[in-house]
Amino acid sequence: MKELINELRKQFDPSSSLPIDSDPIVYADQIKDKIKRDGRIREYYKLLERTFQPKASGNHTDFHRALVQLGFSGIVTTNYDIVLEAAISAAFTNGDKHWYCKPIDLCLDDKTYRVSDFLRSLSPNNNHSQVLHLHGCWDNPEKIILTEKIT
Repeated sequence: MKELINELRKQFDPSSSLPIDSDPIVYADQIKDKIKRDGRIREYYKLLERTFQPKASGNHTDFHRALVQLGFSGIVTTNYDIVLEAAISAAFTNGDKHWYCKPIDLCLDDKTYRVSDFLRSLSPNNNHSQVLHLHGCWDNPEKIILTEKIT
């Protein structure tokens, strides 16, 4: 979080007098308020999307692969990226059988039914096909929950 706050500060509020060690959520709200006042909200959303989008070099590490193989019934995250989905796909792909895991963005207003589908799919068989993102997902930056304020 602190790295992202530092990047937001650098891009949008370099002259801020607020100490970097202050509450990051409060600071994120202040930066976003300034961005809105300055009419730069589209730039803010582009930065969030580019920061959390899948990377060409691969999103996950061996740690992520080991984590998803621990035997959870389902995976819920506050992360915005799809590192866990990439790890699941890599961990459970076997030969010709490719495993696909999709993100479920809790912040998508018109897709709330997918949350109940996810909850109903939970089982001890460790057959992960979805990851629930509580604070939003990279491809919907307008709805990402990064600050305390809703808007």
